[in-house]
Amino acid sequence: MQAFKYYSYQKNKSSDQAIIKHYAQSALYMGDWYSSQDSVKLSEDCYRQAIKYSEKVEDWHTCYLAYERLAEQVQWGNEEEALRLIEKGIQIYDKCNDNIENLLSLYAYAAHYSAEIAYRNKSDFQSALNYGYKAYNLAIDSCLTNYLEQSLATLAEIYWEMGEYQKALDFARKIKITELDSEYSLILNMKIAQYYLSCDSVAKAKELCMAPKIIDNKKLAYIYARELAEIAARHSNKDSILYYMNSAFSRSEDMFLESLKAKDDYLRETIEKEKENALLTYKNRMRVWIFGITLCFIFIGGLLVVRLLIMRIRMHREQHRRKEEEARHLQIELQLMNEKQLALAESQQKKEATIKHLQKYIIDRTDVAMKLKDGKPRVKMSPKEWTDIEQLLDEIDDKRFLRMRTKFKELTLEDIRLCIMVRIGMSNPAIGEIYGITPSAVQHRKQTLKKKKFGSLDSSITLDEFIESI
Repeated sequence: MQAFKYYSYQKNKSSDQAIIKHYAQSALYMGDWYSSQDSVKLSEDCYRQAIKYSEKVEDWHTCYLAYERLAEQVQWGNEEEALRLIEKGIQIYDKCNDNIENLLSLYAYAAHYSAEIAYRNKSDFQSALNYGYKAYNLAIDSCLTNYLEQSLATLAEIYWEMGEYQKALDFARKIKITELDSEYSLILNMKIAQYYLSCDSVAKAKELCMAPKIIDNKKLAYIYARELAEIAARHSNKDSILYYMNSAFSRSEDMFLESLKAKDDYLRETIEKEKENALLTYKNRMRVWIFGITLCFIFIGGLLVVRLLIMRIRMHREQHRRKEEEARHLQIELQLMNEKQLALAESQQKKEATIKHLQKYIIDRTDVAMKLKDGKPRVKMSPKEWTDIEQLLDEIDDKRFLRMRTKFKELTLEDIRLCIMVRIGMSNPAIGEIYGITPSAVQHRKQTLKKKKFGSLDSSITLDEFIESI
């Protein structure tokens, strides 16, 4: 769980493939742990996380194992989804081919789920048989005895559900059960007995049902007794029927009585423990009360004095701590304010220097143009130079001209250039020198731009102030 939490945290901070792979593997392990604790919802969530992130880093081994485990969790009441997940796991397995035993398990699960769906829907069993024979042939080719018996049992069960009892019996006869020493072997032995009984081989079915001498599992003992009762009915032996029915009922009664006895023992033990705990609690309370009252009478004065001293010390310490905290906060705030003022002053100096540079640049270009053109005043700058000036102003003015172009789409290039010269603080006479017009004509052009293009009718606000406010 610690590894799962660690990699869960790390994957959110890093895109490292190794970390994501470890997270997927730890999610698979956590899903197995939650499954062992019967936490179905939590185990499903972990398996889905393992699938998601193992596919992301192409960890196909973890991916198909997660599909198999998730199918086991959702199979109850949803065999279709379980079959879909197993088939997806088989597809993923083809990308790595790492463990033939895992592929056998996938085929066996696919055959089982397909058979359950076909039996419930009364549909074709062909898909179940295909998966069953794949598992059977693969077990033979790989010489895996345990998986061979499992595939034989799967094929026998499919044929039995199809109603082809003789084929089911043929496959069941190939299964070799050496000893009935486990729950799996007892269940398999019971299924083989059912196949024999379906083919009217009553004597052989009886022999198999009589084989176990001692069955510790009460539920299995009850099922065996019920099967023996059915076998006796086939023989029409009323005495045997009565005996085996009594045996079945006796075993079920034993199970019921044992459960009642266990419940009664649990209640009795619980009541006794509650009584003991209540008595101990009462005694402890009496001792505490006596001891407490004695201490109160002896040390009450001293306790009050100590309490007052402690409170005073704490108050002094708290006051001292608060003063130090306030002084530290004031120092930090002062330092921040100084830093902000320095940053603002530096920014302002930079902005002013840039604006002065732009003013000088445009005026110099104008002077050059006037000298080259026989004294005819006009600006001789390329569109790229104007664009560079506008971009430079946007950098120091928080994209003022970009906002202006977005908001006022009717502005022409001449309008933008006039706004640029206004923004960098060029006077009307200086602008008039550039355009070759009088300062009053410049003022008139600025008023016209403010009213018609910007829509500002407030005469108290100049174009300079309006541009500054954008």
